[in-house]
Amino acid sequence: MVCLEPLFEIVGPESIVACLVGSVFFVAAVLIGVGRVSIGAHYPADVLAGALVGLAVALVILRFERDALLNLVRIVERVTDLLLASLWRLRTH
Repeated sequence: MVCLEPLFEIVGPESIVACLVGSVFFVAAVLIGVGRVSIGAHYPADVLAGALVGLAVALVILRFERDALLNLVRIVERVTDLLLASLWRLRTH
């Protein structure tokens, strides 16, 4: 599984879910990268460089913008909780 320590600090007790989600995204990224190389759209070094840049950006965001990221997650949770609660009420009636 692909698990990053900064992610664990953000999600807390849901670390198993974070590992699962991280693993799914990692596998998807690898499959896309391999697919791009296999069809000849990119050289392997291009895909590797893109992966390294993406990883670096993710780590920088987690390191320096953690509070802003947590606030954004809270806002999204509030909005989606309202929407999902409405849908759930419609489903149970």
